[in-house]
Amino acid sequence: LPYIKNETFSAFMNTAASQLPAFKSCGDKLHYQNNTVLIGDAIHTMNPYYALGLNYALEDIEVFDASLDLSNGKLDDGLSRYSSVRGPDTRSLVQLLYNAYRPGVKGYILSELPLLMD
Repeated sequence: LPYIKNETFSAFMNTAASQLPAFKSCGDKLHYQNNTVLIGDAIHTMNPYYALGLNYALEDIEVFDASLDLSNGKLDDGLSRYSSVRGPDTRSLVQLLYNAYRPGVKGYILSELPLLMD
């Protein structure tokens, strides 16, 4: 590798493996005042094995856009609507994925049973 120094390559190879992100949700309030809104991994971290991160980030944007449309130009209302709709959805998603990641029968029951009953 002509562009990577041996020391740099050795340091990379000797770096300890890092942990995958934990399944977490930031809570139900997904905005701050009138100038900040959280989407994507900022509100829901998940294991990359499910390949859902980008899909849910795009869904966050869709829900945020719809919330602004329904707010009749009132930014406060749009942000509050986004948080009230997406916050509980995000919490449920993270719990479902956390349960699915558990090994064995308990993980299967906790992840699949709610889907079957829905």
